[in-house]
Amino acid sequence: MSTQQEPVSLDLDRRSFMKASALAGGVALGVSGAGRALQEDGEETDGTDTDTELTKTICNYCSVGCGFRGEREGNSFVGMEPWHEHPINAGSLCSKGAGIYETEHSEKRLKHPMIQEDGEWRKLGWNETYDRLATDIRALWPDDDTSPDEAVDVDAEHSRESVMLLGSAHHSNEEAYAIRKLAAFMGTNNIDHQARICHSTTVTGLANTWGYGAMTNTVQDYRNFDLNIIIGQNPAEAHPIAMQHILEGQKRGGTILNLDPRFTKTSAHADEFMRFRPGTDVALMMGIIKELRDKHGLAMDPDADETGQNMLTDRVQGWEDVDAELDEYDKETVEEITWVSAEDIERIADMIDEARPHVQIEWAMGGTQHNNGTQNIRSYAVASLASGSAARSGGGLQVMRGHANVQGATDLAVASHILPGYYGLSPGGWSWWAEIWDRTPETSGDTSFADMYNRFELMSPEKYVRQSPTYEGSEDADSLPPNTAHGPNNPAENSMMFQNGLTVARWFESALDQEDRYQETPIYQPDQTKIAVFWGHSANSISEMEQMKEGMENLDLLVVVDVFPSVASVLPDYEDGPPVLLLPASSQYEHYRSLTNTNRSVQWSEPVRSPAHNSKPDLQIMQELAGYLGFGEHFDWGAGSELYNGKSSYEGVVREFNLGTNTIGYRQTPERLQQHLEYDYAFSNEDLKGAEGTPVAGEYWMLPWPCWGEDHPGTPIIWNDDLDPNNGGQDFRTRWGVSAPTPEDWADMPTDDDYPMQETLDAVGDRYESQEEALDLTRAPYNPAWADDDDTAADGMIHGIPEYPGWKVTPPQSLIDPNQEVQPDELTIPQQYALDNQESVYTAAQALNNPDTGSAVFDEYLETMIGEGVDPEFYEQYDFRQPDAPTGRGRARAVVWSFLDKVPVHREPIEGPDTELLNEWPANGQQRNFYRLDQNNLVEQEQATDIIHNQDDGPDLDTIMTSGRQVEHQGGGAETRNNIHTADLQPHMYAEITPNKAEELGIDGGDLVVISSTDRGSVLVKARVTDRPNDREVFLPYHWGGVFKGESLEDKYPDGHVPYAIGDSANAITSRGYDVETQMQETKVSMVAVNPATPEVLDQYNIDVDLDFDFPQDVNDVGTQKDFDVRDNSTVQ
Repeated sequence: MSTQQEPVSLDLDRRSFMKASALAGGVALGVSGAGRALQEDGEETDGTDTDTELTKTICNYCSVGCGFRGEREGNSFVGMEPWHEHPINAGSLCSKGAGIYETEHSEKRLKHPMIQEDGEWRKLGWNETYDRLATDIRALWPDDDTSPDEAVDVDAEHSRESVMLLGSAHHSNEEAYAIRKLAAFMGTNNIDHQARICHSTTVTGLANTWGYGAMTNTVQDYRNFDLNIIIGQNPAEAHPIAMQHILEGQKRGGTILNLDPRFTKTSAHADEFMRFRPGTDVALMMGIIKELRDKHGLAMDPDADETGQNMLTDRVQGWEDVDAELDEYDKETVEEITWVSAEDIERIADMIDEARPHVQIEWAMGGTQHNNGTQNIRSYAVASLASGSAARSGGGLQVMRGHANVQGATDLAVASHILPGYYGLSPGGWSWWAEIWDRTPETSGDTSFADMYNRFELMSPEKYVRQSPTYEGSEDADSLPPNTAHGPNNPAENSMMFQNGLTVARWFESALDQEDRYQETPIYQPDQTKIAVFWGHSANSISEMEQMKEGMENLDLLVVVDVFPSVASVLPDYEDGPPVLLLPASSQYEHYRSLTNTNRSVQWSEPVRSPAHNSKPDLQIMQELAGYLGFGEHFDWGAGSELYNGKSSYEGVVREFNLGTNTIGYRQTPERLQQHLEYDYAFSNEDLKGAEGTPVAGEYWMLPWPCWGEDHPGTPIIWNDDLDPNNGGQDFRTRWGVSAPTPEDWADMPTDDDYPMQETLDAVGDRYESQEEALDLTRAPYNPAWADDDDTAADGMIHGIPEYPGWKVTPPQSLIDPNQEVQPDELTIPQQYALDNQESVYTAAQALNNPDTGSAVFDEYLETMIGEGVDPEFYEQYDFRQPDAPTGRGRARAVVWSFLDKVPVHREPIEGPDTELLNEWPANGQQRNFYRLDQNNLVEQEQATDIIHNQDDGPDLDTIMTSGRQVEHQGGGAETRNNIHTADLQPHMYAEITPNKAEELGIDGGDLVVISSTDRGSVLVKARVTDRPNDREVFLPYHWGGVFKGESLEDKYPDGHVPYAIGDSANAITSRGYDVETQMQETKVSMVAVNPATPEVLDQYNIDVDLDFDFPQDVNDVGTQKDFDVRDNSTVQ
């Protein structure tokens, strides 16, 4: 099916740069149904003719990172104006962004701390709140002097691991970093956030393919595609301003191909739309690649560097093993799996061939939220590599993040398996951050690896043996601590310090007794979870809500820190559940902050006003809680005597993480970020580059990471080898060494899997001259246009090299030398040598091994802490004097040998409509201690299949349910459903069905329907009748709460805090299954039954609801204009 129409006209080149920094008028980013502009006619208001002033503030909804001018009068937020100079949105905002003012002034905001006990809410003071929470937490700790007798809610000592922190992608970078540091000093890795259930599969899939797990190109670069394949993403609703850039690319001649189970608003703009079955992305992509190979050929020409068609020969290792797997995906097989015709598969391959190398692939949670999500992302990356479209402008992978700072919160490790900057939970990773936390001048505390190590408990040897492949089936539990000696100088491998923590996807099982958990799994930590802190996290974004509700009810205390009382506040039963402690967080527009948008730009944002009511910024709450927990000296950022010191606290946090995040180049100092804010007019809205003749000349807007430090301009397109690394160029990382494992290496690894690169080794004598060449992970030599004789080796080429020695853990000299003032963005020695075209990876090794910096203190540090682990002889073979990124010049991995599935493999969703396909392409099986819990998707798939296909009783589960976003709402909807503007625009939760389905059921749009699952109950929602799904599918948005399985929760909110719009939660009935590499939940494919909500149906499915009830939005005439049935000959929005 194709849809063609005139692209939206849009003029983003509206202003010329003037040296005097004057602006020649202003036109906001073009608007259409995909985006609403907040703009005004005439000259821009600058506040000088009124008593108000205008701020430069970043929207905190989605990840595009749009800017607006907040109007402040005194200490009041009185209005919003367009920020025309912002290079990403040029003044435009979507309906959510345009409604920020209403959110900030909502009467529903939390105004003071509160506690719910025995069904009654009462106010608390902040000191009482902190004292109660801190005493409860410390009473759990076995090594603390606080007795449970002193606590209000905790009645027994448990473990430091008995607290779970659920962080937020709405938090700023400073808050994200602070909460991860808070968890570390609390002695737990039980800290996680929305990225786990949003883009963890993206990060893992991409990072394990080529080194980083982020969006490769910029939002601006959408304008340069020849073909944009949008799969599992609906930017017209999820990211409307990004959609404007996509439409500009279309206007310039690019083609939009939309692959989606549902005809969305994005589909309406696409040149071609093809519908496929949700959860079959791998089969579809592998079938397309096979057709491209068989009909047109892949990127296998070593002489075609300019067009990227040398990608597989020069920049990828192990392709032969993917190539062999492609043979499993002939067009007929793929058609059976995906519902995409063989003709359409051929058509897609033709389109890619015609457009390459300028083919972009774009996705969001439609691609990630699957039990096979990591393999979905791997298949997208493999398709990009196979077409030669990766790593260049107009190509690459446009990974659209969800929440405003989901990128930054991930980078700064609000995650249970990493430390800030993606450092691992290893002795080396912990030692590095202990060193930073000890030496940072931004706080007054002293610490060490020993101090941090002693904060963590041990996993029992019996549990560790059960889950460890090293000990599996042996009698070696007696050899593990505490049965043997251990300490900071001999750290125990079973220390909880080195174990992945719980995830937001399954945290609640750790609060349940074993018989109530998923397949009765043990928990791999000393004790159950007793306190959970929902810190800006939406409970209704997590699947298995019924089990989570039971987990909440088994806690000693549930804490919610948020701007509004979120779903977590009201989900547990009062009679069965714990006290609920509510802490009012200030909004993100009430303090300074930085946040990292989807294309890695670290944007500085000014507050519109100071904190409203009796709320506090999240950073302040974290700092003050740290004080009550006994380690506030590690959190006293800022120039002042208090723990929290306003703007300077945020600047201090940035400088601290500048020092430690070498791995991803988070070296953007607050001074440089604020300079970008000042010179916003100088940045091109074509490529984000600063104009010549200004202090920001050559830099990219807000220094997208990696930014290696002082004077580095940031990296707009990662892996782009067509730029000098000094100007933002980079090659694939040599992250896994210079050679893939040999068969002999593989035999020594703790695995029974077959050697994963046999097809590649079988090509020795054909494509490769030797095994060494076949397994080489350094890129082939090349001669880029940017390189002159001074940049290349004697042969005139740039060569593949390892990562620079010590580049991750070498600090700036000024941090070590007491005679120098600390400069947080000072280039480290590996960074200096990498960027210098007269140095090499070999000379860098020499400089670390035998340092001569002019500072005796620093030389001694380098020699003892870094140089002893560096062998210059190894690096001598790579002595090529050339400019590099410190990440080396490597190859992408076609084979990820550490994954369960080494190359992309289709696996059926947990719940599917076809038993033959389920048997032929089954889910993965048993995993032990996977984020502290066992997991077995195959068992769940078999149980679900039995219910769906073999049982006569129960509902007829013949409809595929999928879920997604609405343009008017964000995340769990706590903000937007408490905003009268956005609640009025989209007032109800609904199930979207086709006219044929509605006629079959005998219902009209707006009628109530029951959506029933295999074994997770049912939800009660309105029917929305459109032509967007197909007759075998139903679509539910996921932003809703305030109703749970048909039962209104209105009476459980504090007085005056019921949202303007409430509805049942889709995740109450989404299927049970988790990605095998990340524990991403499966929310996009469930088998359900759809029935009209008659008294008989309600009784059948145990929904105790009076059908005469009214939603509060209907009682209050909110959204009365909304249409719910396309058959009424009106637009269903």
